[in-house]
Amino acid sequence: MAVALAAAVIAAADATAFAKAIVVGKEANNGSVRLNVGDTLLVRLPSNPSTNYSWFVGQNNPQVLRFAGQVTERGIGGAGAAGAQVLTFRAVSSGGVGLTLSYRKPSMLGVDAADRYRLLVTVGRAGGTARTVTIDESFSNGRVEVRSGDTWAVRLASSTGAGFRWALAESSPLVRLIGERTEPGTGVRRSEITQVLLFRVGDVGRVKAGRLTFAYQKPSQPGVGARRFTVLVLAN
Repeated sequence: MAVALAAAVIAAADATAFAKAIVVGKEANNGSVRLNVGDTLLVRLPSNPSTNYSWFVGQNNPQVLRFAGQVTERGIGGAGAAGAQVLTFRAVSSGGVGLTLSYRKPSMLGVDAADRYRLLVTVGRAGGTARTVTIDESFSNGRVEVRSGDTWAVRLASSTGAGFRWALAESSPLVRLIGERTEPGTGVRRSEITQVLLFRVGDVGRVKAGRLTFAYQKPSQPGVGARRFTVLVLAN
């Protein structure tokens, strides 16, 4: 999906590059944006404070994209009028993350949100560097843009006791699986684990798109899975 961007130069990062303020809105949902280190990302989304709903950060990698605060824009018409919420992020290092925001009440932690917003954010340096881009299950049926040399990490929640694991069911010629690791759960979620599947983006040729599908299944019963995760991979 093409992302409509409004950009303004706000400060010089070095002799050859400038930090920018990049604004995205509701039209960029399920899209992607590329930043350079030092850029500011502002996500402006409709919000109505009178309902006690607001936008909260779900998935993010603060080592790449640091949350820097938010402001609420009141709607015209006084109390109860719909307005907007602007969340600000700073690009602090090269890499990538699937940024997920949820529209919910503060007390609704762990409950399905009324609305969700997803944006794939990749951050590089002037001149271009390979990046590691991370996404999770919130990007199921979404799109991810990649370029040659990138490393791509897919984080999927699993369980230690059910005997099910995520396995690659459909691959894309744009990427190849290069490894996998398991991260244990902690605290009240110690029975949960996270499978992290790592991919490397090869040389992008004529193939510009491909679909990756993962199945949550028992190793002894391939093809029989209660859950699936699918993402469309696009060459940039």
